[in-house]
Amino acid sequence: MGGACQSCKFITGNSTSEFKGWNRRLSTTVISQWLRRDSCLQVILLSQGQHWLRCRNRERADLLSQREEAVSDRSCIACLDRLANTVLLRCRHLCVCDGCARKLTHCPVCRQTVRDRLTVYMP
Repeated sequence: MGGACQSCKFITGNSTSEFKGWNRRLSTTVISQWLRRDSCLQVILLSQGQHWLRCRNRERADLLSQREEAVSDRSCIACLDRLANTVLLRCRHLCVCDGCARKLTHCPVCRQTVRDRLTVYMP
């Protein structure tokens, strides 16, 4: 029964759900022992499994880079080490961490005088 890879629509001889339980590192020895009778079938299933793993690894890398970008977008613009979690009041910019916010007298974005600070707790 044929299936398709979800990320690139690669048509496989088996449904991709059959590969979900497989370890990330396919052992060619185990697979070849399991499929000793038909060498063509071995090659096809092995290449499909490797393709499936490559697609999953690509998806994982994409998700990790998206997460990294999201975290870096929320970084403190003063120290770039911690997440921005403090709103500077009057201008309401959320751009610095609580440590840096205590040291600021002017907003680094708009240069307005900081009158107060509000720490925001985000997941």
